[in-house]
Amino acid sequence: MDGEPADKRAFGSLKPRKMSPLDHLRSQRTWNLERLGKAFLRPKGKRSFDFITVGTSNKRPEELLELLKLPIFSCGYLVDIRNNPNSMHTPYWNKNSISKLCEAKGISYIHKPNLGVPSNIRRLLFAGQMNYEQFFSWYDESVLTQANMQQVVDLVRTSNVSFMCTELGPTYCHRHRVALKLENRFGYISYDL
Repeated sequence: MDGEPADKRAFGSLKPRKMSPLDHLRSQRTWNLERLGKAFLRPKGKRSFDFITVGTSNKRPEELLELLKLPIFSCGYLVDIRNNPNSMHTPYWNKNSISKLCEAKGISYIHKPNLGVPSNIRRLLFAGQMNYEQFFSWYDESVLTQANMQQVVDLVRTSNVSFMCTELGPTYCHRHRVALKLENRFGYISYDL
């Protein structure tokens, strides 16, 4: 299936195994190669990518914001799709910190908790009471509602947008479900930083 991790053992077992950094990088590489193929098939003059997704776990905010301002991306909005935009481990990714940095770089920060995953669902996943397949099915049905997707589509249509979450590998994170829905339903193409 398009966008699934190369290592499907994480989906099949009830308790997901801990993904190594290499697993996440493979996930990102595979994801982006699939999208590059689609982007090259577009007519000349059409932008290669319609939106960006990004996992923050291996990035510093300043570095990410510099990338988002590059002409190839020119992001005007950083949309945080974490349910809880605060972290004890990486306080520089807390909502207040990142929104101030975004403002200084001319990027609008928007927090959309309605696209996030509640902590009780994350606990079920990591306790082994739900596998990734069940988790993504829950997310698609419960979060990617018509109303939520209309908000996402409106953002993508009006500006260059980056959807941000925590996980490094896109296919181990709910942001890839948003991207897949936009691809499959509206023909948009994403790139993961």
